[in-house]
Amino acid sequence: MIAGRNFTPEEVTVVRDDALPTARLLIVSKALANILFPKGDALGKTIYTAADVPAQIIGIVDRLQGPNFAATGRFSTFAENSIITPHRPINQYPDFMVCVQPGHLAEVMRRAENALLKLDSEMILSSVSMEQARAKAYLGNRGLVTMLLSISAALLLVTGFGIVGLTSYWVTVRCQQIGIRRAT
Repeated sequence: MIAGRNFTPEEVTVVRDDALPTARLLIVSKALANILFPKGDALGKTIYTAADVPAQIIGIVDRLQGPNFAATGRFSTFAENSIITPHRPINQYPDFMVCVQPGHLAEVMRRAENALLKLDSEMILSSVSMEQARAKAYLGNRGLVTMLLSISAALLLVTGFGIVGLTSYWVTVRCQQIGIRRAT
């Protein structure tokens, strides 16, 4: 948070994820605040997000990447334009996020899974660290970078061999023109 405040517990509502109401208070990313209010005075201003319901910006976060970071075309510029609403969606398949000190991930995840299984033994658990989720999200980009680097290296190698070959050829031709014999 670089400006403003966070939501208070009273402002956060629990709702079904298929019926999210329109928020009246918002926290926005710095990138979105700069687009909406280029003079830098976004805090406290009102914007309209949906259904013509006014929403006040109560906080600004420095950086918040949205889920569409890999979008192309017109939507490629929206990756950092994010809004946080004061809603805690609940659904049939809840997601949990656990904050862990470095080095304790495996132990805490095991304990968290055991605690959740005690609550509901039929629950399907799939635990993924943020590092793993991030690696999976950027896997396509990494593959593309690796492929482009490989192609670039191959082209540089072929170009280098071409330069050496042409230079050797022209040195041989020039030596023959001036009558120098090479010792072989």
